[in-house]
Amino acid sequence: MREWAPLVSIIALFCLFCVLFNLSTPYRTAGRLVHQRAESRDIGAPDERQHANYVRFVAERHSFPVLRPGDPDLYENYQAHQPPAYYILAAVWSGGRVESAGDGFWLRTLNTFIGVLTLLGLFFGALWVFCDRTLAAVATSLGLAPMSIALHSAVSNDPLLICLCTWVMAWLGRVLKDGWTGKSAVAVGVLAGAALLTKTTAVTLMPCIIGVALVRGKAQRIQSLIAFSLPLILVLPWWLRNISLYGDPLAAKVFLAAFTGSPQASMFIEEFGPVAYWSQFVAWWTARSAIGVFGYMDIFMFETLSMEKSNSLYVAILFIMSLPLCAGLVQIVRRRSELKWPGTLWALFSVMVTVLFVRFNMQYFQGQARYLYPALAPVSWTVALGAMALLKSKPGWAFACLLLILTTLDCAAWVQLGPAFGLRTPYQ
Repeated sequence: MREWAPLVSIIALFCLFCVLFNLSTPYRTAGRLVHQRAESRDIGAPDERQHANYVRFVAERHSFPVLRPGDPDLYENYQAHQPPAYYILAAVWSGGRVESAGDGFWLRTLNTFIGVLTLLGLFFGALWVFCDRTLAAVATSLGLAPMSIALHSAVSNDPLLICLCTWVMAWLGRVLKDGWTGKSAVAVGVLAGAALLTKTTAVTLMPCIIGVALVRGKAQRIQSLIAFSLPLILVLPWWLRNISLYGDPLAAKVFLAAFTGSPQASMFIEEFGPVAYWSQFVAWWTARSAIGVFGYMDIFMFETLSMEKSNSLYVAILFIMSLPLCAGLVQIVRRRSELKWPGTLWALFSVMVTVLFVRFNMQYFQGQARYLYPALAPVSWTVALGAMALLKSKPGWAFACLLLILTTLDCAAWVQLGPAFGLRTPYQ
């Protein structure tokens, strides 16, 4: 039992903070976005209202909504193009009840449980590759980042995507180490297929499966074929539906057509220049939100301080967290005989997720790290590897230090959420 204590403690803290964040975040509540100086029909978690509307549609009509650019009710339905997996699960979980605060609390808890599965994926993925429980616990503790807590205490399809990507990466790491089996081929295929049915970002998993198949060689062609073809078989009916409705299997064109009201990258570039746009807006906003920026990117950590002091604290936290990340990258290079292919797999997946994020921001300003969170697993495993290297004489300290830092940040975020949202709903 003792050897499972770190994992159990992480899961317990994760669930506790998710409940606290859930209770502190308004649900389907109008208010004012202070930093953006704008009124909003919903100031809680980003796009939560629209995700909940999709859940209700599935539960009540036993079918899926259609995204129509120009729809006068587009604000309520602009997530209607999303693949259906999360919404089916959420409809069963909630019974389609999404209106009241109590309904919202219960619907949000689904993602908390999905987050626990993600933590298990981080742990076992690291354990399968490194055979080190302490390192696995260090990697798993990254799931306690305040932004991770916020994502897993809201209504969104992001947590299910993160979970499925984490487990696909975990299984592929095991395959690189031990080779394909029938079990691993089916696991990778089903999980990747479910990910494709959750969000289109999951297309980045397919080159990873191909890469692992090539590394494992010709001797295991059947297993490789199963792992690659199963996701395509599972997602094909949905893609055919999208082609019929939108002329595009991924529904990307209709989404872009409906998303025209969002901040255009071109506006920022014209006003501030390309260097300022990519550095001061995309990179800086994304970096801060990797730690935690809440609501509609309107509540910053330590926002009771001046913005200058808040930004200084963000820089300090980012610097501290970059140390084990850089050390982990160095370790992958130094241990290339052992980690050549896992490291290559992690880099490939992380780069592809980042490329999609950059491509999105070339058209619309969306400096939100949640779009990069599908790559949580490779980043967490690299950070854990680096933290263990930095404190190799006392590996237990790596876990203790990271747990203390992240728990402190979670407490700081939770303490300010209530007052911050209260400031944005003065008439409620």
